[in-house]
Amino acid sequence: KKRRDKPFSWSKLYYGLDMQLAIYILAVANSKKIQSIAGAFYMPVEIGVGKSRKAKGIFNGEYAQQLDSAASSGWSGFYNFRTTPNDGQYGNYGTSGALKPKDFEKVLQFAKGKIVQLAEDIVSGRIDIRPYRIGKESPCGYCDYRSVCRFDWLINEYNILGSISKPEVLEKI
Repeated sequence: KKRRDKPFSWSKLYYGLDMQLAIYILAVANSKKIQSIAGAFYMPVEIGVGKSRKAKGIFNGEYAQQLDSAASSGWSGFYNFRTTPNDGQYGNYGTSGALKPKDFEKVLQFAKGKIVQLAEDIVSGRIDIRPYRIGKESPCGYCDYRSVCRFDWLINEYNILGSISKPEVLEKI
């Protein structure tokens, strides 16, 4: 759960900046007591006026009916997927949290590899002070360590990353 509404970011998953949901899925999937896992979601516990409590994340679309049986036509009232007459639970695939089973497995395999890569970088001592920037977003604005950080945006360069959509990520991985 998150205090505020947080969307799932395909760009951040791809760059290894937000692996939380994928790590949760992998951890549960590796449990001896669990036979299968549908997915993982961010669910806001604190919302503003006019905001929805819709859970946002990634999941195996084969479980769409079990997650929201009322979503037989249109957007689910509880999760980030849409059912359409032509595509079933995979409507608006480019923005939906529903993944076709083979894509769900691809994402999990990619996440495993990314976790290993990040761990190897840490063990080898690669801890560059080079915060990312995707569009206008950077973690520096909300960092608790700005007063002691050696990064100075006037003389150092951000790690500029492009925004990547779900279809682009699925194609690249």
